Amino acid sequence: MPSALHTVARRAGALLLGHLLLLGTAAAQEWYEYYEQGREAVAEQRWDDAIRNLSRAIALRDEPGANVKTYGLQFIDYFPYTYRGMAEYKAGHYDDALKDLERADRIGAAREGRSDNQAGAILREYLGLTRQYAVDSKTYAAAVSAHRQKDYRAALDGFKAIGTTSPYYAEAQRYITMTEEELRARRAREPVAEERAVDTTSTPPVATAAKPPAPPPEDQDFTEGVKFFATKEYARAEAKFRAVLSRDRSHREAADYLRRIRDARAREQQLAARPEPTPTRPAPAAQPPATDRRDAAEDSLVSVAVALFESGLLERAEQTFTAVRKANPSQSEAAFYLEKISANRRSIREGVVAYLEGEYEAAISQLSDAARVNKENAVLYGYLAASCAARYYLTGAEDEDLRSRAQTAFRTARQLDATYSPDRRYTSPRIISMLNSPQESP
Repeated sequence: MPSALHTVARRAGALLLGHLLLLGTAAAQEWYEYYEQGREAVAEQRWDDAIRNLSRAIALRDEPGANVKTYGLQFIDYFPYTYRGMAEYKAGHYDDALKDLERADRIGAAREGRSDNQAGAILREYLGLTRQYAVDSKTYAAAVSAHRQKDYRAALDGFKAIGTTSPYYAEAQRYITMTEEELRARRAREPVAEERAVDTTSTPPVATAAKPPAPPPEDQDFTEGVKFFATKEYARAEAKFRAVLSRDRSHREAADYLRRIRDARAREQQLAARPEPTPTRPAPAAQPPATDRRDAAEDSLVSVAVALFESGLLERAEQTFTAVRKANPSQSEAAFYLEKISANRRSIREGVVAYLEGEYEAAISQLSDAARVNKENAVLYGYLAASCAARYYLTGAEDEDLRSRAQTAFRTARQLDATYSPDRRYTSPRIISMLNSPQESP
């Protein structure tokens, strides 16, 4: 049975993978059709649509090239990593952008285009921008560490080096204000210290000055917590700051960040619970500016999208966040959640690939992680069920927990989509029989 499953998996090409994962029940398209749709979305600055379609193209053909044959005698320049990297940068997914653009740079095909003579310049420009982001990330972390060690001059130099386009800019500015206040307080204390040093008439001088205590070592938890806070990953940030306080209860900065996390969450809850305004006819002077009304509407829409995301309804959350980003491209919270949704989609795709290649442990791990967040994708739960069932038979049908997980995941898939059934091209009859007959002995 293992070899039969493996043979089936090897024969299953990637041609239907994009259909299974990214299109659901919609008609599958060819890789070059997705690529052209992605390029159109880039031209129209629809970054999320561009990422989605270029990812579909890559799932079907991951090798870029110049003058690649599509059908008949038709040839195109195919540079999906270059354009997806550009779109990811524009959408605020900097780490993903750096990976895609560096891969495109290593391959080098984008510099050899025949009909597409812009890809090379785009690659150079956005690779430089994403690498600068990576530099800013390290500079910011080093500056935070210097501030923690009270090396305020070095901290200021680092924070002031962060550019206005960096995701770390707002936090860097806050630190600059805080650091300058610390320096002013230090200068105010220095004259007193000098007077005490001069007034030594009644006390014999000390032969050697006592060494000041060594600065505390860099607290990796605090540094990572600040990074998570900057990207609004509040749960992860909170865990890091609490770890810091468990070792040092006097750590003011960590306590301050925990307070700010509580404030941010309280604000989100207030927005989510905000009742619909009662229609009134206020006096003209009492009307808020139009920008305030628009901001309130945006906040309310973001709150709805966050609630959908936390409920596991990722497709509807994605649609709402995308609408927010179209209205306000600089909306960072929408960008953050759209990246998490994209990461979930990548995890599903990697899990299905692992299943098709017979790597069932990896498939179970990837798909289980995705299922913790995504509560509405029947295909996800179907492949998780098949992966658990395949692993169950490989263990000699001894691991009853795997059998139970397979049946539970399959029931979830059928609850989400009553018409769902395993694809017989990728699933053995024995697995299908077990999934369809939970009470039957294997």
